Amino acid sequence: MRIEPKVVTPTPSATTRESSQPAKTTSGVEGASVVKLSSAGVAASGSTDANHGITAKLATIRTQLATGTYPVDLDRLASRIVDDELLRGPGAKK
Repeated sequence: MRIEPKVVTPTPSATTRESSQPAKTTSGVEGASVVKLSSAGVAASGSTDANHGITAKLATIRTQLATGTYPVDLDRLASRIVDDELLRGPGAKK
């Protein structure tokens, strides 16, 4: 397989991904079925409370990023940039 360095594929935005997904409806479709997990299946699939907390936190961060109110810890960011440069070493190309 040949890789063309000049070919750039744009990444879809969040709104493009959401709008391109088919509607999740089963009306009018023959043979469609609804599957639900039993209580044992829900327990085996992981903690829903922990997943809900993570989902809520990510939703909050997405909202803050969209509105431009996400607080950036500049000291932490600078520290990570310095650590990255140190790991690259003195002979690394920029």
